Amino acid sequence: MNNNNVQRSFDMTVYLHKEEEHQFLNIDKQEYDLIIKYLGVKKIKVKSETGSVKLMDVDSTTVVSIN
Repeated sequence: MNNNNVQRSFDMTVYLHKEEEHQFLNIDKQEYDLIIKYLGVKKIKVKSETGSVKLMDVDSTTVVSIN
């Protein structure tokens, strides 16, 4: 069975406290765990459109939204 609907990449938007945002598109799924781990170490707040990522630090001024 060929499953062509499997996503192999994800998009990420970084929102800065100065109402500035940066989008990163088509990031390989293999990088996902490393990016989430890095953001956790840096205590950066993370929001997920899929609901699979938890907030790392509610006091952070940088928010990363993963789609």
